[in-house]
Formats: sequence, C-alpha cells, structure tokens
Amino acid sequence: MNRKIFITRHTGALEWMQSKGCRGWEVRSHIDDAFIDTLNEGDLVAGILPIALIGKVQARTKAWFYSLELGKIIPADLRGKELSKDQLNKLGASLVPISINFHTEGVIK
Repeated sequence: MNRKIFITRHTGALEWMQSKGCRGWEVRSHIDDAFIDTLNEGDLVAGILPIALIGKVQARTKAWFYSLELGKIIPADLRGKELSKDQLNKLGASLVPISINFHTEGVIK
C-alpha cells in the first residue's frame, strides 16, 4: 500500500489539510535525504517544501508533488506569522499538483 505523507511544521496547515478530509496521513515536520530514500514509487507526498526537495521527492516517487499554495498574496501584516486554518481558507489555500524538471543548461552558480 502506498504511503500518504504531509510535510509541514505549521499547525494551521495540518488543521487545514485535515479539514479537507485528508486524515490518516503520515505527518512530518522535516525531511532529509535519508527519509527521501524510504519513499517508494507511487507514494503521495504533499506539503510545503523548497523546489530542490520537491525534485528529489518526485524522482523517487515518480508522482506529482502536491504543494500547499495560496490563491491570494499574503498581506504584509501576516507575513512570517503562523496562519490558522481559517486564515488559509480566506487566502484561498489549495493543494496544487506540480512537477519539477531540472535543467543543467543555463544554471547560474
């Protein structure tokens, strides 16, 4: 059976996810290469991650990564603050399937 994993360190994001009926998911506040090595093809991974980690997860699972995205720009007074489930709803939160393709041509180092 494939795993369902939600990655976030934000309580409001977890509560938002659960309010959408996503229960029984494995929840992790942090992942690293050792954890990514435990993933299998077909595992469903969602949450809030930097692009480089999303690429590693996708290379391992061969599946979309579902990124928690906001449909509206966060007002300046909320930036850097923990957002509640209700605030996430007001900001148009959704899980957006994304796919990352890295290219070596044109990389700036």
